[in-house]
Amino acid sequence: AVVSTQSTGVLPSKALISVDLLNSLLDQFSERITSKAATDAANPKILASLKKFDDASVMLAESSKPSKKGKGGKRGKGGKGGKSRDMDYDEPASFAPVLGPTFLAPDQVAAELANFELFKSAEPKEEETLGEIGDLLKKQLDEKYRIALEEEMRKKTQKSSKAQQRVDEDTINNLYNTIIQCEKGLKVFEDAIRGQIERHILKTLGTDLTKATLSVLAEEYACPYNNETSKKENLI
Repeated sequence: AVVSTQSTGVLPSKALISVDLLNSLLDQFSERITSKAATDAANPKILASLKKFDDASVMLAESSKPSKKGKGGKRGKGGKGGKSRDMDYDEPASFAPVLGPTFLAPDQVAAELANFELFKSAEPKEEETLGEIGDLLKKQLDEKYRIALEEEMRKKTQKSSKAQQRVDEDTINNLYNTIIQCEKGLKVFEDAIRGQIERHILKTLGTDLTKATLSVLAEEYACPYNNETSKKENLI
């Protein structure tokens, strides 16, 4: 049982651990969690493990919803009324558990706790009790770590997106300025030749400018757009 107690300088047993104490211990892990998440966000294996965990969580949530099936039938002769409808429920599908990335192993959590100021001064220093406290913290530590890891991934994706947007904007500006310069230079050509050059510019620089512009708009409004498969005849 977890009950509210006051800190007395004596190492608490599992039965006397307070909710406030657990929350305080979790807070002391916050900096370590943030640091580890920032480092692990660059590890492909950990990111793959997180994706499997998230996918499994979604599938488990979907499978836990009962699926109703209507089944009509007539009551027996002794029953009242004519027809009734019974409802069948599909059994939830079973999935193998997916652990996902974890913050620290149980023995590592206990080792970290032993170095906390509270437990340094507490007596007696029982490894078994530290392990029990670590067990109580383990699930919440892993959950906080996964949340921090997802946040680091979000920041990384956002940063990459902004960098790509700057590249696209530079491309648009360069293409536009080039087209303007070409347009000024066309004045020296005769009408027939000028028309051919204009069509060529539209099919080359104009197409590239259109693609770059659509790419920026698609990113801004989260619309699907495949720059590589866009055909010139569909853009001009």
